[in-house]
Amino acid sequence: YTPRQPGFYHAQAAYNEQYISKGHILYSTVCCFFEMQSQESVCIPIIPDGCTDLIFLLEDDAVPALLGCAEHLSAMKVDRRRRLFGVRLLPGAVSRIFGTDPIELLNHKVILYDWAKVFSNLTKRLSKAESFSERVLYAIEFFAGLLEQAAASEWLLEKCLGVIAESGGRIGMVELTEQTRWYSERYVRKFFKSKVGLSPKKFCNIVRLQSSVITILESPDLTLACVAAENGYHDQSHMNRDFLKYLGVPSSRIAYEHLLSKCISISNTEYYV
Repeated sequence: YTPRQPGFYHAQAAYNEQYISKGHILYSTVCCFFEMQSQESVCIPIIPDGCTDLIFLLEDDAVPALLGCAEHLSAMKVDRRRRLFGVRLLPGAVSRIFGTDPIELLNHKVILYDWAKVFSNLTKRLSKAESFSERVLYAIEFFAGLLEQAAASEWLLEKCLGVIAESGGRIGMVELTEQTRWYSERYVRKFFKSKVGLSPKKFCNIVRLQSSVITILESPDLTLACVAAENGYHDQSHMNRDFLKYLGVPSSRIAYEHLLSKCISISNTEYYV
């Protein structure tokens, strides 16, 4: 998919662009890099293309902005004597790089104040570069680095989830950290919670609880002591403590009707459909 924006070509302004070729490290992330400068104010029609534009004003202390995916014909105004450098991000790239929900950007312009420090050095290099080709090289270097970080982040989360699932939630932080190679225990704990919303320990408890509940419901002939042993609890009372903590009922009352009754009795329901 190679979208085009003909409005840029016809604007009364100096314009350059460079598309990413197939096989390039940024091929599935960046459509193209572009820059323009006009002696007069210009208004550029933007045709919906599913992309998001990252715009850098080549001025001191300027904060970059994201122009979200447009659903309808829109316009971009460039003030007189402004120089800008743009990165057209392909569909899916925004969430991968910024961790942002693209729906929140739909038809909106967002100034990236929270990312100002991250982009600070790149913005300075872009402003001082002597040519468009030099600016493109700086941008490629920067975004390749972001993608490496994103890939590492995705790998770490998948690794943690996989190890926890494979263990049935019966794994401690030390062993989990060892499975993630060079990351520290503190980093893994903080990273995991930032991505999942739960600490690794709590998530492990929930995975083990899930397994225990399903075992009880699907294997009614098994004694609760056996269920506790199979799922890594020290004993039945240990299992009961988790059941009471997370479900509000003991393991002996885990039948569906008991769970339903418990749900109905909860007055401060947190989820609404």
